[in-house]
Amino acid sequence: SAAQAEGRPLVKLNAAYELRTDELAYRILPPASPVPVTQPFMQREFFDFGAQMRVPLYTGGRVAHGVEAAAHGEVSAEAQRETRWLDLRYRVAEEYVAVLRARDEQTVARTYRDNLAAHLHDVEALYREGKAPKNDLLAAQVALADARHSLVAARHGLDAAIAAFNRRLGRPLDAPVSLEPLHFRPEKVDLEELTQRALAMRPELADLAAQAAALCHRSEQARAARKPQIYAEGVYGFRENRYQDPQGIAAVRVGADWTMADFGRTEHQAEELAWKSQAVQHQFDHLASTIRLQVRRAWLHLDETRRRLEVAEAALEQADENVRVTRSRYRNGLATNTDVLKAELLRVRTYRNYNHSLYDAILAMMWLKRVTATWDEPLQ
Repeated sequence: SAAQAEGRPLVKLNAAYELRTDELAYRILPPASPVPVTQPFMQREFFDFGAQMRVPLYTGGRVAHGVEAAAHGEVSAEAQRETRWLDLRYRVAEEYVAVLRARDEQTVARTYRDNLAAHLHDVEALYREGKAPKNDLLAAQVALADARHSLVAARHGLDAAIAAFNRRLGRPLDAPVSLEPLHFRPEKVDLEELTQRALAMRPELADLAAQAAALCHRSEQARAARKPQIYAEGVYGFRENRYQDPQGIAAVRVGADWTMADFGRTEHQAEELAWKSQAVQHQFDHLASTIRLQVRRAWLHLDETRRRLEVAEAALEQADENVRVTRSRYRNGLATNTDVLKAELLRVRTYRNYNHSLYDAILAMMWLKRVTATWDEPLQ
């Protein structure tokens, strides 16, 4: 990485061709002659070349802290990627469940329409025989029209859910979709265990912890710049000059750069980075508290949806039996048309309650896995 490269040798090369107006020369005044003598020491045009290699020997921790800061930056970037991945998976799951929910809603609406159509057939037969008043016929026709209206709305709702699901996956909005049904499998989960798992696994916490550590190392890196920067350096220089011998020369040296005073510039920069690190640490503590609350709410919501599902599932058979008995009683003149319509509405409500409870429970389980960052693991 760039931070690690700061501790490695630095090699520089330079080359140039230069043309001057005159040759440089020394003016010499001999003791025995009043006439000065000139002695050239630099030719008018020349080529020069140089090479330099510098190796840091001591940086006061500047390089080490830079490497640590870069490493924590990589951890932060990976944690952010993991956060976006978890969010994306949950959003796709939401769209998936929305399609299943809309598909089941269409099934309920279609069954409701078919049942009311069958009931209207019974009412028409009884009306022709003079055993049912016209009011029953009209009420059955209106109820069937309402059921057809609900079916149209359910079909469009399913199309909209499929389009949203396809958009989430980057496919054409009208691409055909065939999804496997989902089943809710209750799992015994311990709230405290889930909370500790979330605090250990959530990438958002890892991101903030890495950011705070990186800023802390940046602060120390800034302070280290005030310390002596000791280096070893090897140089080679060549200049084309017929008046010079040798034309190329090499040297090795050990040197130091030391900023004795910058009037607080470095210290203020280090303090600013340290304060930012503390601010991120406060965000970490706040997020940890928020995650505890998220896990508790998700756990409570899962328990609520599980209990709702148990109640709704137990009522399905009763709702079907109620419709069957009420329609039989109506055919035998022991129940009214209103009783049949109420029984059908009650059945629709029961199935809708079951579907909503089922998919709410599935989503609650998925959300609990999201807030604990255990998407691919069982919750036990």
